[in-house]
Order: sequence, then C-alpha cells, then structure tokens
Amino acid sequence: MVVRKKKFVRTVKMPSQLKAYWNKEKKNQDIYKPLSREEEEKLRDIYYNAPLGRDDVYDLFKRKHPEEKASRRAIWSWMAKQEIHQIQQRPTISRGVVRPILAKSLGNVQIDYVDMSSSVFNGFNCALVGVNVFSKKIHVYPAKEQTVENTKKGIEKWIRDDDMKISFCQSDNRTSFKGDFPQWLRAKGIKHGYSKEYSSMSNDTTDWLSLTQQVVEQLNETMTFSTKKSANDIESDPALHEEVATRLQNVASKRHDYDSSGLIRYARIGYWSKEIYVIHIVIQNRKNPHISSSYKIKNVETNEIAKGLIPRGALLQIPDPANLDRVPQQEVRPGPVDEEGRYEVENIVGKKVGRPTRGRSGIMYCVRWKGYKKLYWEPLENLDNAQDLIKEFEAAHG
Repeated sequence: MVVRKKKFVRTVKMPSQLKAYWNKEKKNQDIYKPLSREEEEKLRDIYYNAPLGRDDVYDLFKRKHPEEKASRRAIWSWMAKQEIHQIQQRPTISRGVVRPILAKSLGNVQIDYVDMSSSVFNGFNCALVGVNVFSKKIHVYPAKEQTVENTKKGIEKWIRDDDMKISFCQSDNRTSFKGDFPQWLRAKGIKHGYSKEYSSMSNDTTDWLSLTQQVVEQLNETMTFSTKKSANDIESDPALHEEVATRLQNVASKRHDYDSSGLIRYARIGYWSKEIYVIHIVIQNRKNPHISSSYKIKNVETNEIAKGLIPRGALLQIPDPANLDRVPQQEVRPGPVDEEGRYEVENIVGKKVGRPTRGRSGIMYCVRWKGYKKLYWEPLENLDNAQDLIKEFEAAHG
C-alpha cells in the first residue's frame, strides 16, 4: 500500500483593506448599467488616445474620473462595440494635406504662375513658381506678364543662377505654357506634361517683390514634416537622396491598397499636388496583353488625362507623415530599367531544363535581380535583356 503524504499548503490571509476593495470590485463588475453620454465621451478620450487593454482602460477611467459610477461590465461592453465597429467599417483614404511625392531625385519640377494683380508693385503683377517634386525646393521668378517668353526667362534663370536640375516639367494648359514652350523644353532635353486648367489665386501682400527672396530662402530652409530635412539639405546632399527615398518607400510598402475597381486594379496611385492628380500606372499583365505600360495623370476635377513621362517605380502612396518615424529603415530597390517594365539581372547562378510546353522552351535559369537578395527561377523567355550573362554562364558551365 502506497501512503501519500499530505501536501502542505500555506495560506496567506488577505489584508482587510484589499479584501474590501476586491469585494467592491467584484460586486461592481456584476452590475450592468448603460453608460451615459458624458461617460462615453470621457471613455472615448481614454480609449482612442492610448493602446490599452480593457483592464487598463477601466483602471485609468476610475483614476481620472472617480466620481463616475460606470461598472466594469458596462465599460467592457462599450469597448466591444468599438472593436466591432472598427472591423465592419470600410477603410477610407485620408483627405488631409496631399503632398507631391517621388521615390528619388529625378529632376521633376512643377511650375505655375501666382497672380499678384491685387498687389502690383513696379509693374510686376505675377510670379512664376517652380517646385522640385522630390525635395520640395521652391524657385520664384517675378514677372510683369504671364507670357511664354517670361516662362522661358524664369526657367533659364533658375538653371543658371539657382543650379536647378530639371528633366521633367509639369504645368497647366494656360497660354503661358503653350505655343512654342513645349518645343523649347524639348530642345533643352526637358520632357513636358500638362495637368489641369488654371484657377485664379491672389495674395494681399504689400511690396511683395522685395520680400520674394526672403520668403524663398525661409521656405527652402524650413524642415519638411515628412522628411525632417530642409529642401536645401535634400537638394545639396546626394547622400540624403537615398535616405529620403528609403523612408518614403518603406511607408508606401506599409499602406493598403484601398482601390479595388477593375479599371485600376493593377495600378498604384500617387498624389501630385493639393489639386489631387491621380496618377495611374498601368502594369502589363499576361492575362491582358493589350494593356500597355504607360502613365496617365488624371485630374479628378476635370477628368482631363495627359501622359506623363516618368520612370516606373517613382510614384508612391504615402499615408500620414506623422507615422514616418515608426517605419523601419530598409534598402531601396531599383525599379525596371526599360519602358517594357523589365528588371536588370545581376548574375546567373544555375540552370535546369524541363519539359517544353507551348510557347516555352523549358529552359530556366536561377537569377539574382539587381537590388534583390533572393534567387529566382526564370524561364529563358523572360530574360531578353540578359543575353550576355546567359552566354557567359553557358561558356563557363557548358
């Protein structure tokens, strides 16, 4: 017969004060009384301002508002309703400040005239303004008329005096950007694209001409909210280009694709300016071979579409810039290297021959794409731009 020893259990008496508090809490959590509107407002301030669990929310609510008699069950029930509402509610795109965003410094500049006719000074009644889409650096050229000649003079001054780098110029379709202006840009190797019709603006500023340079310097030295750098710092230091591009690309990779319409299902959307230009990137699809690789800048207000000659991969979706600091740093991956959307092969490390199928030779190569660490097996038909590397691999391995 096995004799089991009696297990000794040490009991600790609960202090009377703690026991009274626990009994009160237990009684409180069994009572259910709907929350009043004032209690819901106080609870909403706590719940939506800190990522706390239900016990922490209840304790914090009781410490901040000891006069309220809300029970634990009532608070938990209210929190459950908030979670159900968050799940069922469809996500929406924030309609806050829309900023022009590019993935890297490409020399893309937006130009427009600011009407200063309400504050004419020495005959100057307008100003040509240019903004670098990547660094947000601003350039201003005061003018007496909104003409094509003044537009040319302004851009020439920026290139000569401000050392402005420009490869793509976007403007609206007013007369000061028409005529021989596109041909003049083309002769200088600058691509041009139209966006939207002109909408008049005016600023009530006295003697604005003498303040122009001061305003421009202050704006270019101001730290942007999204990059934590000034426009001059980003423009002058090439080492910052990769850092800023990395931060923007990391944020873009965290954002969900809200648009599921059939028209732009295979597209990524970028916002160019506060007038909201939706840029559709039409990606080639094997199921839809008639879809070509192109870019369309669509104005939401006027439904006018113009083609923009911008490299693929340069347009990103950016959420609230306040979340930029929470995004981890990652490497910047290059995009396609040609107009057909093909990437560049860095090297070939393997080969295998399979069964040929219709339209396929069955030959596959293990390749590493430039900017990517992983290896991928790609059919021979997808490596048109890597014929030299294929010949080197065949010569080395037979």
